[in-house]
Amino acid sequence: MIKWVRIKEFRDTSVSEDFEGLEINNFGRVNIFLCDEKQPPYDISWVSKLLQAIFMPEYLRSKINLFPVLKCNIKSNMFEVKVDRDIHNIRTSKNYSACYVFSPDLLFFHSRDKWPSLSSINEFIANGYVYYAYEAPEKIVGFDNFRGVSPIVASNLSEHMGSYSKKQFFISSFDENFIANLICKTPKKELRVFYGTKKLNNKQIEEIISTDCFLLNLDKIVSS
Repeated sequence: MIKWVRIKEFRDTSVSEDFEGLEINNFGRVNIFLCDEKQPPYDISWVSKLLQAIFMPEYLRSKINLFPVLKCNIKSNMFEVKVDRDIHNIRTSKNYSACYVFSPDLLFFHSRDKWPSLSSINEFIANGYVYYAYEAPEKIVGFDNFRGVSPIVASNLSEHMGSYSKKQFFISSFDENFIANLICKTPKKELRVFYGTKKLNNKQIEEIISTDCFLLNLDKIVSS
């Protein structure tokens, strides 16, 4: 199993103070990042920047990088990235293979030739998620702000990702049913749930899946 051990000094022009000296340890096969719009800095933008840091080498190479990073220094046991202005120095391990899906309605259109007969944007997005979860060759997949699919598709994806897939996943979402089902379907030893930089314990995770509207009560759950 692939585990990152350090994410350090991830910086850009908007949230530099939030990532300086940041360390998050002991990732599992399925990693869920909870976000809360009313409690910055652990909102959707903060979580997105964190996931971008995790997937930085592939993200920097992407033609659809909409948030250029001006300066950063990131190290892990998988890769090292040094960026200063427009100079990118990227070193990766031989088996690094990852895909970061940050905006499905944009990213999937770049591959629309794979599904020419789809009738709606929701069907298009659903097939994109299915492709990256099931068929894509990457060993590590990030779904940042997972959204835009039917409850049936979300349920099937969460069951596959939690119970059957051998890929490593990094996921954020406001879809509470999807998150709860993914937590239930993933073996505890393979699951990590984060709120900000804090890894939730088993009791807190159990409280999440038993609490209605748990994304609105994260502070209470985490402090319990």
